[in-house]
Parts: sequence; C-alpha cells; structure tokens
Amino acid sequence: MARRGYDVPGPWDDDEKTTNWTERMKAEAAELERLLETSKSLPAGEIVGAILRFQKGDGYALYRVEKEKPLTLAWIPFGDCWSISDAEMRGLRLDDVRKLVASERRLSALFGRSKFKMKEG
Repeated sequence: MARRGYDVPGPWDDDEKTTNWTERMKAEAAELERLLETSKSLPAGEIVGAILRFQKGDGYALYRVEKEKPLTLAWIPFGDCWSISDAEMRGLRLDDVRKLVASERRLSALFGRSKFKMKEG
C-alpha cells in the first residue's frame, strides 16, 4: 500500500502569474528531464528516485518514489498537473512499483528518449 509524500519541488511551485508561460514550461520540462535522467541512472533493482507515469486524460500523472518502506510517492505537478486518485495510490504495492519501474526502463531502452521534451517553435 502506497502513500503520498510531499510534492517534488521544482519550477511548478512558482505561483507568480507574471511568469511567461513558454518560459515556465521550458523550465518545467528541463527540471523533469533532470529527474528522468536521475531515474534512468539508478542501478538495476533500485527504485527510490525512480519516476512513475500513470496515463490520465491527455497526459500523465507523474510521481517519484521517495521511500520503499513505507512505500511513499511524491507527486510531480508537471504540465496539466494530472494525479492519481487516493484509491489508486492506496492500491499500489511495492511489487507493482518495481514492475512499473522495470517497464519504464525497458521502454526507455527501446525508444531512447523522453516523451516530455518540449518542441521548439
């Protein structure tokens, strides 16, 4: 059973409405790319620090594994800020998270790049 920890800090915390939207999205994408690189560089079997994606609407709910015991995930409020429900969160087991991380690593190895990079122009 997973629980939600604190949100992952980043440029998405900037509540200033004066921020240029394009610049803010570029900053968010760069920070997410840094988190994804950290996740990809974890040794095999390590899940703390791994990024999990859950398909929601037209995007993904993103979380970082904070602790194994008790299983704790931190929300990454990227882009449209999709999240999973409390029931989905409670239903996650450590074994589920290990499988999700392994699946993400295999997909990354196949396609070699992140889906979260912003296109220029």
